[in-house]
Amino acid sequence: MPLERHSLHFRIDISKKISRKAETFVSYVGVLLRFRWVFYRVGC
Repeated sequence: MPLERHSLHFRIDISKKISRKAETFVSYVGVLLRFRWVFYRVGC
């Protein structure tokens, strides 16, 4: 019984880490796109 609870907690922890990585990735991509847009505007 405790082992099952531990595995569930472990899975939740992993999903939290993945979601955090996804958030940082999305924010990074957003910043990149903004920089590209500014670059494009300045270039033209």
